[in-house]
Amino acid sequence: MDDSRKKIIGLVELIRVIGKKKSVLKKALVDTGATRTCVDMKLAGRVGLGPVVSSVRIKNKRGHAGYDRRPVVKGIVEIQGLRIPLEMSLEDRSHMAYKVLLGRDALFGKFIVDVSRTHSSNKIKDTN
Repeated sequence: MDDSRKKIIGLVELIRVIGKKKSVLKKALVDTGATRTCVDMKLAGRVGLGPVVSSVRIKNKRGHAGYDRRPVVKGIVEIQGLRIPLEMSLEDRSHMAYKVLLGRDALFGKFIVDVSRTHSSNKIKDTN
């Protein structure tokens, strides 16, 4: 897809996570440094993401030997009306502000990230 047909998204986007049981709207953090999209385990269970198709090794300073193993499940995310089937890793994100982290797998070839934009209901503020 050429750049003129790509949709522009911000750092935080309102997306729909679609599983076998139901779908829910969630604010997602866009992370162009992440290879794969990641979803909170409880959210994945609630919407019915799955089955587990594999596991992935993720760098994590706090993990055993500097990495963690996470299960990978199948599901769909909808961003600005575009449905994207994905294999997403699962993580306990209960302590994090965003239950979904959108990685390059969801973004590549479809979106351009404009860091000055965000979903209209979000205002990114300095925490200092």
